[in-house]
Order: sequence, then structure tokens, then C-alpha cells
Amino acid sequence: MFCSIVNSILYCLVYLFRVSSHNLRVETDRHENPKLPLEERKCDKCNSDEIEDELHSLLICSKNSIPRVKLLKVCDQFHNFRSLNNTNKFQVIMSSKEPDIIFALGKFLDEVM
Repeated sequence: MFCSIVNSILYCLVYLFRVSSHNLRVETDRHENPKLPLEERKCDKCNSDEIEDELHSLLICSKNSIPRVKLLKVCDQFHNFRSLNNTNKFQVIMSSKEPDIIFALGKFLDEVM
């Protein structure tokens, strides 16, 4: 039973991330008054000077590098993953129906969000 509860929570995290219901600045700062322009919604967790969006959080942000290793290790088993650029890696991860990738993404999100 415990395992099924954990799986449900992880799948819920993936769902919320996929529909942009999260606390990344790309979403939270658009609700500011006045609305913060997209180019100013920079990541405050790393020094990359990039917009904190889903792709940045998942594949670029240095703060997430340790949890990312576990996720990418699972992804490397599918889709000739290592040869892809970050945009294509992001698309593979976000659209995957592979249970191992979804579970690994959920674990990543549980650690970093």
C-alpha cells in the first residue's frame, strides 16, 4: 500500500509539472502586479542568468545537478538520449509514457520542487 501511495504522489508531481502548475518563476512571476516580463523571470537558484522555466529546472540549473544525474541515467536507456540536444531531451522526458522515465521524473521533482 505504501508503495502505491508514493507512486501516486510521484505521478501527481509529474502531472502538475507537465501542466505548469509549479513554483518556477516562469509561472509565479506572471501573477505579480504589475506582471513581470518573461525575460526578467531569472533563476535565483543558480548563476546562469536564464529564465527559470521547466527546461532550465530539468536540464540546466546547477542547483539540480545531483538529482538530475539519477533522472538522466534512466533516460539514457531510451531514445538514443545522449545524442539529443537539451530541447529534444526535454521533449522526450516530458512526453514519455515509459513508466521508468515517469517515475524517475517524479522522484527528481520530489527532490527539487
